[in-house]
Amino acid sequence: MPHVGDKFVIDILAHIETLPTNPEISRLVPEFNATHIRELIHAPYRVVYTLDSSTIQIIRIWRSERLLILKTN
Repeated sequence: MPHVGDKFVIDILAHIETLPTNPEISRLVPEFNATHIRELIHAPYRVVYTLDSSTIQIIRIWRSERLLILKTN
């Protein structure tokens, strides 16, 4: 059933597309103490993004059971 995967991708993209109208609806990422790093839960995935006054940037789409580690330079 290849269409099941296609539907999941369409659904997760539709969920992400709700962010511009309500960017702070998602929770803060518990692994970080940063108000600009948030995540949208679309089980079993976490859509991690940064938020500033004019931009939403998707950082990663991650399986929820995996530990999230962001590397900084």
